[in-house]
Amino acid sequence: MWGYCGASRLPPTRALFLTGRLMGKLFFLIASGFVVYYLLRSSARRHGSQAPETPPAEDHGKTDASPGGPEDMVRCTVCGVYQPRSESVVTQGQFFCSQEHQRQKFPKGH
Repeated sequence: MWGYCGASRLPPTRALFLTGRLMGKLFFLIASGFVVYYLLRSSARRHGSQAPETPPAEDHGKTDASPGGPEDMVRCTVCGVYQPRSESVVTQGQFFCSQEHQRQKFPKGH
């Protein structure tokens, strides 16, 4: 009378209803898994390996061996701007972002 839906003897509308409920449960389990994964990952970031807000102390002897690779960032003594070590002006072990800031800290008369 109703025909078959797979191997069950339920009417097709009832079989689709049950399949929909199972799919809903499956979707709920998958979504719950993603939420748990996200919460665990964000918690681990918050409590574990966070990058420091200030760069490590400058190592004056350290150079970068690979051209085009990552380079050490240094902070200007006057304004606090970070820039690559190769673009900075160095005087008496202090880094500056420009010649102007170098002159502010070390005037020519002194």
